[in-house]
Amino acid sequence: RPDALDQDGVPTAAPEPPEPEASSGVMRRPNTLPQLVIATAATGYHELANGLPSGVRVLRVTDAFELFTELDTRVGPVWILVDGYRATVDLTTLATFLPRVPEACEVMLWGFDADVVGGFVRKRGWRLLAAEEGWDDLAAELTSAMLFG
Repeated sequence: RPDALDQDGVPTAAPEPPEPEASSGVMRRPNTLPQLVIATAATGYHELANGLPSGVRVLRVTDAFELFTELDTRVGPVWILVDGYRATVDLTTLATFLPRVPEACEVMLWGFDADVVGGFVRKRGWRLLAAEEGWDDLAAELTSAMLFG
């Protein structure tokens, strides 16, 4: 800018930062652990949060509308965990309305038969977790898979 130069044309102010790149719509916080959104009918999911690293936020949703609302209002990475033991969200509905997993998101299917979900886990950003039904087993699977650290 002309007003940032002295009479000899030497810069007098620090250069301005470059324009930000196009955003994916997700406001990122530095070093923010993902929020874990679990679609489940179970109410004891707080046990899962106790087995995960400190700082991981766990939110329960009970239907597809709540799940998609949570995705639309996210402010950081969101990982979706669909509980197949106590299902509340139909996988076909999820795949129809989420044909492409948004940036900084992942869909994890827990408690589903591998043969039933084979087509879903081939999608980018979808995975099948092999944990047993207990919350402790799930927390250990998430942690050992190094999903949180």
